[in-house]
Order: sequence, then structure tokens, then C-alpha cells
Amino acid sequence: MLGEIGSQTGFHAAKSPCASAQASYPHTMNIVRVESFVRDRFGLVRLTREDGAQGWGQMAHGDPDVCATLLHRYLAPVCLGHTCTGLAELTQLLDACEFGPYKSRGTHLIRALAGIDSAGHDLLATAAGVPVCRLLGGEPMRLPVYASSLKRDTRPADEVDTMLRYCEQHGVSAVKLKVGHRLGRHRSEDAGRTEALIPLAAAAFGDRSLKVDANGSYTAEEAITVGRLLEQNGYDHYEEPCPYWRFDDTRAVTEALEIPVAGGEQDCCDAVLIHQVTAGCVDIIQPDVGYLGGLRRSLAVAAVAAQHDMPCMPHAPNPSLLFPMSMHLSCAMPNRGAYLERNANRPSFDIGMYTGLSPLVDGAVTVDDTPGWGVTIRDDWLSACQHQQSQL
Repeated sequence: MLGEIGSQTGFHAAKSPCASAQASYPHTMNIVRVESFVRDRFGLVRLTREDGAQGWGQMAHGDPDVCATLLHRYLAPVCLGHTCTGLAELTQLLDACEFGPYKSRGTHLIRALAGIDSAGHDLLATAAGVPVCRLLGGEPMRLPVYASSLKRDTRPADEVDTMLRYCEQHGVSAVKLKVGHRLGRHRSEDAGRTEALIPLAAAAFGDRSLKVDANGSYTAEEAITVGRLLEQNGYDHYEEPCPYWRFDDTRAVTEALEIPVAGGEQDCCDAVLIHQVTAGCVDIIQPDVGYLGGLRRSLAVAAVAAQHDMPCMPHAPNPSLLFPMSMHLSCAMPNRGAYLERNANRPSFDIGMYTGLSPLVDGAVTVDDTPGWGVTIRDDWLSACQHQQSQL
């Protein structure tokens, strides 16, 4: 369903926080249109510049209708009429977007900001004829992935069999399984599933890298008990053992265990992730390019982690545009982890949103020199979206 809000010239001329500063910007290469395309749990953003250059981005996964409302109410007025010719100008734009809505900052606004950030980077990279990673100072490269299961409702033997077949089919050398019950205080979906799954997977996967994600299932004491079992079975990554907002609990687990503890995917505030790094709450930091508001904020977190010799492994299980965005983000991080997360529960990894994504070959995906994100958004996917636009 295609519907259009239409031209709002008078509104934006009156409300834009940048209106009084327009004289300091050239009146060419300005952003003249901000569009959102919402479908199911996904929300794409398209920016159009005065010279016709366009860029695609995505708001974080989930509540795209809410995010689109905030996008057009708070962020589009900042973007329209703002110059966008390079990273310096884009940074000024994003700073204005980020700090403008003083009373309305929160996860949904930051999720919407991710759409502006990513579309702006794609616009600049595409116009320059380079991949986004190169615009950020990185290089196209091959990225090994770990197969990430999102399931907790499977029997241990079935889960191990499914994931092992996936790894063997695609040459993947690392896997992540779900343990516990999300925020469940040590309750598994099936009683005893975690305790059975951990040693069973260790025996089946041999020398593959083994990881688990608890999604905040445990108290610190419970998490340490599970962590000991993971250590005994050779696992190398223990993700979000405690509720993500309980930093002291997570730090207690990190300090008690040898297995690296990972976290950070849920937070929308870059200062919170930086605190987790500097306070030693985790051993591996995991910004989500959508939840955290885009590449710029994610790279800022990665830079602080690099100063503390901490690897950065983006949270990236979503088969939407967020995955190629995470690929380019990883290419631009000197302290990227050994693997990039990839959803293993959708074998085709295709939701019909785009074409051109690098296939999974020999356990890795590849970023090449194709401009922008390296993918093409499909018109037939857009045709079923709810469409809104704000324009100058």
C-alpha cells in the first residue's frame, strides 16, 4: 500500500532547527526529500539530495511505524535543506538530529536515527562510486561468519543436528546457540535443556568455535554456574548472561569467569556501551547498528573498545538491510572480532527486500567494491510498503 504525506514545505521552513544557519551552507547538494517505507517489522529510509543522488538506509528492526512517525516529526525537519556533500557535513547533520529532540530521546528515536545515518552514508558512498566501508576508512574484505541460532524451543539433539548440518553445508567454523529462557531466571523452555545442550554440542561440533547467548536469563550467581559448565566444555563466548541493564551483575560474571563475556546489543545510548567497555563489564562489546543509531555511533564505541584492546563484534542476526550495513561496519573496525553474526534459521537468507548480497561461501561473506551497500532494493518489496515522505 503506497500512501504519501506529501509536500510540507511551510512546516519545514518554520520548524527546521537549521533554518537560521542556512546562510552558512551552500544552496546546492541539499537534502530535499526524506522518505520512509514500512512493511511488517522493517522500516527503510531513502534520502534524496538536490542533485538527484539518493541513499538507502534502515531503521532498527521492530516498531517501524512508531519509528517512522518520529522520523518525520523530529528528524526530517533537521535533514531537509541541510547540505550533504561529505562526512563532515553528514556528521553535522547527525549531531543536529541526535541532540535536537531534547525531550524525546529514547530507543525509538535512536532507531529512526539509524535510518538517517545509514541512508546518508549510502548516499555519499554511492555518489562517490565507492563502498560504504571505504568511505569510512576501511577496505572491502572477506568476513568469516558464525552461524547464529535464534531458537530456544528445540530439543538439544535436534538443535545440534540442525546447526551441524548448516555448518557443514556452508563451511562455517563457528556457531552460537541459545541457552536459558530470556529474562527467565534460570528457566529453560524445556527443563534441563541448557545443561543437556552445552556438552552435547561440544561433543558434536569438534574444533569449531562455540558460543552461547543467554539473553539475560540469569542472576550473577546462576550465570557463573552456567559459565563454569561452558568453560569445562570449551566454549569461547558467553553473551548477555544477565539482564542487560544490570551492569554490576554482568561485571561480576566477567570477573569470575575465564570465558569471554559479551554484551551491549540492546542499548541505544553510546555512552552506556562505552561505560560497559571502560568499567570492564564485558570482554567483547556488541553494538547493533540499528539499535544504536547507525554507523557513526557504532564506530565511536568500537574506537573506545580498541583503546582498551577489546574486540567489537556487531550484533547482526537480521536478514534485512541491517546485515550488509553490519558487514560494512565490520570492515571499518580495526578491532573487529573474528566472526560476523549471521542468522542460520533462514537458510536462504532472503526476505525479498534486496538483491546483490554476497553469498555465504566457505563460511564467509565478502564486501566488494560495489558502491554503497552493494545491494539493490527491490521495487516489488517497496510496492507493499506504507510510504511517507517529507520534502523541501
